[in-house]
Amino acid sequence: MTTREARDPVAVVRENLAEWEVPHVELDVFGTADAAAIVEQVDEFVRRHLGPGVAAYLFCSSSVGSTHGLILADGRRVVLKARPPPDTNPDLPLDRESLRQVVRVQRFLTAHDYPCPEPLLEPEPLGRGLATVETYLDAGRLVDGHDPRGRRLIAASLAEHIALLRRMPDPPRLDHFAVPDARLFPMPHGKIFKPSEPDTGWVRALARRARDVTREVDSALVLGHCDWRVEHLRFADERLVVSHDWDSLSMRSEVGIVGVNAHGHTADWSQEQIRRVPTAGGILGFIADYEAARGEPFTREQHRAARAWAVYSIAYGAWISIAPGDTDWPEDSWPALLRGCGEDLLR
Repeated sequence: MTTREARDPVAVVRENLAEWEVPHVELDVFGTADAAAIVEQVDEFVRRHLGPGVAAYLFCSSSVGSTHGLILADGRRVVLKARPPPDTNPDLPLDRESLRQVVRVQRFLTAHDYPCPEPLLEPEPLGRGLATVETYLDAGRLVDGHDPRGRRLIAASLAEHIALLRRMPDPPRLDHFAVPDARLFPMPHGKIFKPSEPDTGWVRALARRARDVTREVDSALVLGHCDWRVEHLRFADERLVVSHDWDSLSMRSEVGIVGVNAHGHTADWSQEQIRRVPTAGGILGFIADYEAARGEPFTREQHRAARAWAVYSIAYGAWISIAPGDTDWPEDSWPALLRGCGEDLLR
């Protein structure tokens, strides 16, 4: 993996802002889309809580939150993760107590030598939201989630941390992207998504059928990462050496966590040249790889529920991405995947 170089903070933040027609995340967090003002807020925050100020930036990216890779004046490399106010999306655990529990899980994992960032700061107010700081990890390499070998590494490392978290005393009941009872889908995870209800009737019909299947099957509740995919993982010598995005923790059925991750394990939105969505065979292969790493196969009903969770997750991706009037989608898209294999996976 290429080591990131130190760069001018304002230039790095400005480049990230330029990628968005409207930088909703930064507006929600910092109340401004001015790069210099954002850097000023970040610098003041780290001075207040960590002592040294910001000397340089390694990166800046936006997704659910605004993430800043920093070099501090004392040479430390850290990552500041700023989240929008909790009421921005009630279906995501952005409140202070939930973020504190994520930090607690990360501390448990690092205490057991699991390769995730070590928290340096509990959630504290930054701008309109909350921010944490953790160690910057830059080791290992990406794997190809479409390659059976890479897929096995991803599935096995998922099984590994779920098994480890079973040993955690009083694990938190986090509800990341929970499926609400009163609604078919959670609130879209970004303001850039504007679902077209008239064009997604077939998507919602498949999602309802998939959700019905998931509710018919008993599976133990476990704590696990629900965005366990290529972009967030690095490997070296057949072992996981870096894992990111632990805000995606959730307490849900084991088959639910496996199905959600089977649907998205190949995704890396930082790269343009790769296929992001899996194939039907890749989804089934991921579930089988997880069962092998787990050391015990799912029952027939549990396997069907894992597939249904994958279909539901694909349907969510299709729901938020279909624009009004869309009827033809690129092969590397959630609508095309759902159209091509949704029915088969539910059988």
